[in-house]
Amino acid sequence: MAETRGQDTFLPICPIIFVLLQLLSSAIPGNRKADFKVFGPDKPVQVMVGEDAELPCYLSPDISAEDMELRWYTDQPTKAVHVHGRGEDVQQEHLELYQGRTTFVRDHMAQSQAAVIIHNVTTFDNETFHCQFNSTMSEEAMLWLRVAGLGMEPIIREQVDQDEGVWAECTSAGWYPEPQVEWRDFRGHTLPSVINRSASPTTGLWTAVSNVTLQDGAVKGLSCPIFNPLLLERKVDKIDLPELYKKVPWALTFLKVHLYPSELLCQVGDLLDCESGKISFHRVAGTFLIYMSSGLFLSPTVAASAGLDTGPQPPNHLIRTLVPTGLGLSLGSGTA
Repeated sequence: MAETRGQDTFLPICPIIFVLLQLLSSAIPGNRKADFKVFGPDKPVQVMVGEDAELPCYLSPDISAEDMELRWYTDQPTKAVHVHGRGEDVQQEHLELYQGRTTFVRDHMAQSQAAVIIHNVTTFDNETFHCQFNSTMSEEAMLWLRVAGLGMEPIIREQVDQDEGVWAECTSAGWYPEPQVEWRDFRGHTLPSVINRSASPTTGLWTAVSNVTLQDGAVKGLSCPIFNPLLLERKVDKIDLPELYKKVPWALTFLKVHLYPSELLCQVGDLLDCESGKISFHRVAGTFLIYMSSGLFLSPTVAASAGLDTGPQPPNHLIRTLVPTGLGLSLGSGTA
C-alpha cells in the first residue's frame, strides 16, 4: 500500500514540471516567435553626397514601439549606427563614423514607426543597414542606402602638333559611383581613348582623366560626355576643331582649272595667298592676270596628290604648263 501511495504522489508533479519548462523556454527571447514583423522601404534610399538620409522602419501589426530598444547597424549588431532605448539615445554604442551625425525620429513611435536620419552623407555611407526592434522578442529589417555624386563640368584642353595631329584631354572630379567616360566626334561616333580613374582616399569621390589623339583633319569637333550610372545623368564638354587645323595643311581643294585666254599660252604661274585662301594665275611672259579664285580650303591629302610642299610655310608660287583641252586650256601637271 505504501508503494502505491508513492506512485500516486509522483504522477501530479509531471504536468507541473512540463508547464514550468514551457514558461522558462518562452522567457528566452531567442526561443520565442515574435508576434510582430519589421519592414523597411521596399526600394533603396537614394541621396546625393552632402544631403541627409532618412532610414525608416515600420512594425506590423500597428503596435507602439515606445518601450522597445531600437537599433540601426551595418553588418553586425555591435556596429551600431544609432541605438535608442528607454526613451533616450545610447551614444556610447555608436560607431565613431556616426558619432554626432545621426538623429532619432520619435514622432510616430506610438503608431509603430521610427526612423534615423544620417546627416551630411558621404560615399562611405553607401551601405546595407539593418533596423532591429527588441522587446521580449526581436525582429529586424534590411535597408539599402545608395549614395550618388554628380561631378563637376568636364573641361577639355587641347594641343596641336603639326606632325602628330591634335591631342585633347578631358578632366572632371567629384563623381560617385565610378563614372563612365568616352570621346565622340560631332557625328556621334565613339573615338578610341585612354581613360584613368581614381578615387580619393578621404572622400571616396572619383576623378576621371581621358586622353584622345587625332590625326584625321576631317574631324570637325569633339565632345567628352561623362555619365553617372546610378543617376543616369551626364555632363558634357565640347570643342570645335576647324581653327586647330587651319594652319597645319597646305594644298588646294581642286587640282584642275579650265582657262579661256585670248591667246595661246605656253606657261602660266600660279600664286598662292594661303592666309586669305586665294589663288591667281598669271602669264609668265608679261605677267598679266589670267584667272583668280578665293575661298579655298587647304588639306594635306590634296597637297600630297598635287605634289605641293606641306612644310610649315606654304609655297607662294608654282609654274605649270598649259595644254589644250577641247575648247579651252587646262592646267596640267608639268612644272616649268
